[in-house]
Amino acid sequence: MQSFEINAREDIFRLISMRDRYFKTKGDDKKTIEEIMSLPTFRHIEKLVKTTRFEPTITGKPEENSFVVKTTYHLQMDDWQHFIDPIIKFYKSLIDKYSS
Repeated sequence: MQSFEINAREDIFRLISMRDRYFKTKGDDKKTIEEIMSLPTFRHIEKLVKTTRFEPTITGKPEENSFVVKTTYHLQMDDWQHFIDPIIKFYKSLIDKYSS
């Protein structure tokens, strides 16, 4: 698996943009990014992005004999802990899909 980055677009960009895309992506393996974004657990994260101020950045990169996925987001929301469970479920679905 190659490195990737999936960023939720900021609120201001979503307000002025005419497109219905809530994420911008970086990475050479577009097929893998599309597969990740089609997972039901990612769709749940997308729903949270649409309905709250949750703006995660999800990165993945190979390191030694493993692949590291990391999610960062702002903790200055009152309900920041609300997003931990969906992130864990997303990680579990990635492990199920890509572990060999």
